[in-house]
Amino acid sequence: MKNNIMGIMALSVLFLSTPCPVNAACARSDISGTWRAFIVTGSTSFQGFARASLIFSEIGKLDAANSTFANSISPAIKFAKGSIKADTSCRVTAKLLTKAGVTLSIVDGQMNASKDVVAGVYRTSSKDAGLINLIR
Repeated sequence: MKNNIMGIMALSVLFLSTPCPVNAACARSDISGTWRAFIVTGSTSFQGFARASLIFSEIGKLDAANSTFANSISPAIKFAKGSIKADTSCRVTAKLLTKAGVTLSIVDGQMNASKDVVAGVYRTSSKDAGLINLIR
């Protein structure tokens, strides 16, 4: 498990350090659809790893009723609301509020040129931080 986490972290750092090609302009609508999220942290509250299924509308609004979040402690955390956006340089930010009252924010994400992967850094309102990958 530790090797998997280290591998994911290494790939995320490599991806974040690679600039998005100039011809790969992004729009908010590029983020719409269903994404699988993989979250890696050193926090004991997440036990090092969490996953989610996130569904966003064309305007970036989270479909909270059909999106899920799970970690080894809480296998079925629900979202209250959320939103995500991508700017023209394919930088991604998001704010997702769980029904437990914790906000997870993607503070710096980068979408790849194929627009099917986002690698980024997140933080939560409970002072946790780590890496997050969204994959279509």
